[in-house]
Amino acid sequence: MINLFGNHELMNLQLDWRYVTSEDIESFGSKNDRIAALSSNGYIGKLFRSSFQVAAIVEQDTLFVHGGINLQWANKGIEKINKLGSSLVKKCTDALADGKQSVIASKEEISIVDSNGPLWSRKFAENDDVVTEKELDKVLEVLKVSL
Repeated sequence: MINLFGNHELMNLQLDWRYVTSEDIESFGSKNDRIAALSSNGYIGKLFRSSFQVAAIVEQDTLFVHGGINLQWANKGIEKINKLGSSLVKKCTDALADGKQSVIASKEEISIVDSNGPLWSRKFAENDDVVTEKELDKVLEVLKVSL
């Protein structure tokens, strides 16, 4: 089984709960209980830290990612993308365990969740033009994966 992070998992770890309902919070007992579960000491935080990744190449030719990987990210390589994601998750879950509301992370770590990052990018799903198609072909070539 492959567990992938999506934008909502990272949003939750950053206490960005704009898509969380009051029923979701109540299912944990309280807001503090939800935060505790997401922290490095909680069952969700531990699961995220131990078995989730940003991207995966399966059977050596198929790429899985929640959003999309543009050429800039492809050139970093899957291992580096996952390392950055893991580092950001560690910092977020540690901050929650320490009762901190904010996380000190590098610009590169934070860029995983920006609109061009692998957790948010919708470029290849929304753009149907020659330039985007050429970039997708180059991304697939760099990562050595197929359509």
